[in-house]
Amino acid sequence: IDARGKPGQKVSIQGVAGGGGTSITSVKRYLEKERRRPRLVVYMTDGYVEDNPQFISRSKSLFIITHNGSEEILKNHGETVKMLN
Repeated sequence: IDARGKPGQKVSIQGVAGGGGTSITSVKRYLEKERRRPRLVVYMTDGYVEDNPQFISRSKSLFIITHNGSEEILKNHGETVKMLN
């Protein structure tokens, strides 16, 4: 999703639920295929990712994690934010 909003704009997202098995590597492959080099990649996940995920080395990462998700694997690869219940 290529979303462009105004700085400081508040966003409300309802009905987001984690199901496990987030593929970080598929995002990297897509961006490489499309020859895109974003400065920031935002992931919405429950934090349970594939084994040996490949992160995008040239971009900063922001992980928005569901309230009952895990930050354990992702906290060393970018900024993490937990959603409120």
